[in-house]
Amino acid sequence: MTRHRYSRRHTSQVAQLILADLERQGLTRSDLARRMGRSPQYITDILGGRKQMDPYLAVQLERLLARPALDFLAAALQDERRNPLLQTWLQAIDEPGA
Repeated sequence: MTRHRYSRRHTSQVAQLILADLERQGLTRSDLARRMGRSPQYITDILGGRKQMDPYLAVQLERLLARPALDFLAAALQDERRNPLLQTWLQAIDEPGA
């Protein structure tokens, strides 16, 4: 029996990667927070998209979860591209004067 259950409500690419890695390694969010020297709320903020992925965080996750930092950064970029406000802005840039 696993000692944790993860909600499938996390739909961001970043959250999916982190949750998959935690599950694969048999870790909890609290375990990850402890290893990062952060609060469990910090992990919740990452998973909920309230904490933005940056290169420092990506490298820290790489060391702890054994996944390349570029995977986390690429996932964060994909998440941003799904943001409706950003999509509108990018579309306006692509179609000036439209």
